[in-house]
Amino acid sequence: MKQSLGFAVKSSALVLIFSAAIFAQAPPPPPLAVDSGALTSVSGSISQLNYGREMEVTSLLVNKNTLVTFPPHVGWTVSSVLRVGENVQVTGYGTTTQTGMSRIDLVTLTAAGRTFSVPQPGQFTSYNGSGTVTQLNYNREGEVDGFVLNNGVFAKTPPPFSQTLTSMVTVGSQVSITGYSHQAMNGWTVVDVQSINGQTIAIAGPPPPRPR
Repeated sequence: MKQSLGFAVKSSALVLIFSAAIFAQAPPPPPLAVDSGALTSVSGSISQLNYGREMEVTSLLVNKNTLVTFPPHVGWTVSSVLRVGENVQVTGYGTTTQTGMSRIDLVTLTAAGRTFSVPQPGQFTSYNGSGTVTQLNYNREGEVDGFVLNNGVFAKTPPPFSQTLTSMVTVGSQVSITGYSHQAMNGWTVVDVQSINGQTIAIAGPPPPRPR
C-alpha cells in the first residue's frame, strides 16, 4: 500500500513537471497585423457609445462597423453632444483592431453643429506671451505643476520645478512665459513652459510628432 501510494505521488509529480515544461516552452501567439494608420474619415450615425469604469465615454461605434477611439479626457469633453442616432463626421488615424474591426483614433469630431479637435503631438507651436496669474495648479502629489493666466492660458511646468516655481510665481503677479503651445479642446491655450520672466526652467523641445 505504501509503495503504491509512493508511486502515485511520484507519478503525479512527474506529470506536473512535464506539464509545466510544456507551458513554459510554448511561445505566445504572434500579434495580428494592423494597418499603417493613415489619416482617414467617416461620416454617419452613432450606433452605440462604449464606456470605461467610471461611465466615461471611451469610444463610439459609427455605422455599426467603425470604432472611434479617444483618450478618457476627450470622452468627458464630448459626451454632452454624443447620442445614439446622432449624425457625426470623424477624421483620424485608421487602423484595424486585433478582433478585425475598423478603428479610427480620433483627431476631429463634428457633432450637433460643433467641431472638437484632439491636440496632436505634432501640432505644438512656439509661444511667447504674458498675463496675470489667477491660480496655481496642483497635481495629485500636491506639487505645483503650473499656473493659470487671465488670458486663457494654462502654463504647465515640470513637477521637479515645484518649489522654485512657488518662489517665482504668485497669484496676482504678472509673468511672461515662453514655451510650446497647443489648443485644448475647451478652447484654452496649453503651454509647456520653457522660461518664466526670462529664466529658463526646461530645455526640452516640443513633444515629437505622432509616429506614422
